[in-house]
Amino acid sequence: SAPGTQSLSIQFHENPYRCDGGTRVFATVSGLQPGEPVTFSSPQVPGLTPGTGDGNGNQTLIWYCSPEEAGLAWTITATGSWSGRSVTFDVVGG
Repeated sequence: SAPGTQSLSIQFHENPYRCDGGTRVFATVSGLQPGEPVTFSSPQVPGLTPGTGDGNGNQTLIWYCSPEEAGLAWTITATGSWSGRSVTFDVVGG
């Protein structure tokens, strides 16, 4: 990003993500404004569900991965609708 601009950040709770057919929280995006809508885009996964920053500007991320997807990787960009801040990160299926 350009000097002096803030971007969103990502904290992983699980990455690589265990592809066991479960759905669970794998990361948290922070740096959003409280209540700010956030969109997610990925070249590998169309139609990701948008979210909203909580009172602290965080959005937890939930992922589903089937055993057949182990070894795959997905690139995801989260973008705050009001601030224009974003972060791009990779999720790896384990």
